[in-house]
Amino acid sequence: MRYLLLKLILDFIYLGVSPYISDDKGLLVWALYLLIQPVVLSLAIKNLSSNPAVKVVNFIVLITSSILFVNFVLEWFLFERFENISRILNIILMLIVLPLCFNAICKLFVVENSTYEEGKSYFGFKKPVNIFGLIAALVKSPYGHCFLITKGKMFKFSKGIVKEVDYKHSDDFCLRRIKNVPLSEAEKLVGRKWTLFNNCFTIFRTFK
Repeated sequence: MRYLLLKLILDFIYLGVSPYISDDKGLLVWALYLLIQPVVLSLAIKNLSSNPAVKVVNFIVLITSSILFVNFVLEWFLFERFENISRILNIILMLIVLPLCFNAICKLFVVENSTYEEGKSYFGFKKPVNIFGLIAALVKSPYGHCFLITKGKMFKFSKGIVKEVDYKHSDDFCLRRIKNVPLSEAEKLVGRKWTLFNNCFTIFRTFK
């Protein structure tokens, strides 16, 4: 709600001061006003929406809008001193951010949520609840962190270590059916520590 209130304040300030600004500065104020709109709206939606797909798409809008806003400010005010930084931001946007965003959106349209049956095996994807889950959604899964479910047990990373817990079904999860995984094989994962190359995506996907 505070971000919606911030947007209303910005709208009020812009409408109040824009008639009294000279033409050259008016263009700057107008551009800043337009570029800040998607950033503020994205922050508002982030707090109001619980739908995982909406969260991912909104995160994409927030990243892209923030980079465009920062890039514009650098080019307008500090072009001579920060020209190279502006170019680097453009390269990051075109070669890294936009491809990752396209990848995430494509995956959202092909999400298949299997019906849970006790005794079967599944990959589970949890809706993103923090910045790490949203980043994971851009790179790998359709939503966020993933885990393994087999024979009514869930194997997931908790505080950097794989743990085994009883699975309790939740609508917050997206399940994808895989071939049956023996419980004895899954239990061998317990205690493994998280590393850059030893994480939920690299470990659990070996069973697909």
